[in-house]
Amino acid sequence: SRQEILRSRGLRIGIVGLGTFGCFLARKFAKDNYIVAMSRSDRSLDAEHAGVRKYYSFDNAATFFEEELDVCLIAVSIVSFERTIEMLKPLMSGRRILVADVLSVKEYPRSLLTKHVPEDCDIVATHPMFGPQSGGGATGWAGLTFVYEIVRMSQDLSRRDILEPFLWMWEEL
Repeated sequence: SRQEILRSRGLRIGIVGLGTFGCFLARKFAKDNYIVAMSRSDRSLDAEHAGVRKYYSFDNAATFFEEELDVCLIAVSIVSFERTIEMLKPLMSGRRILVADVLSVKEYPRSLLTKHVPEDCDIVATHPMFGPQSGGGATGWAGLTFVYEIVRMSQDLSRRDILEPFLWMWEEL
């Protein structure tokens, strides 16, 4: 089953932005995955409570990317989105990772991802139609809408081994 695959495989997920939504995702994903996170402000206590294995400040962004990430999940505000991915661009270069955002599948974030994320990275634009209040209860986000668009994907089948479990996580939690 998908759940068994998710538990056996586990992804190495780096969450950029550990605000309310980033912490919510870290708590959900930490159960079966290795989670690292980084944020502009000191969110180390929040990271610990959310099950994050390692927390980095933006000053240590290079070390964050040395974690051999499968996925870099950008969970920052729309206001700081472009500045953040511009700062991360040289650190992502040469790394074959799946880059995802949780802003929306609207044109603005999608265009920024294609503009700034290096070509060797895959991109999926996501829009969870829920948050900590609606998806944080006993049933999680089961039955709530999750919209995504595969913006750029390598033809390398091993990259699909990252994309598919990442998308399944949104269905299973």
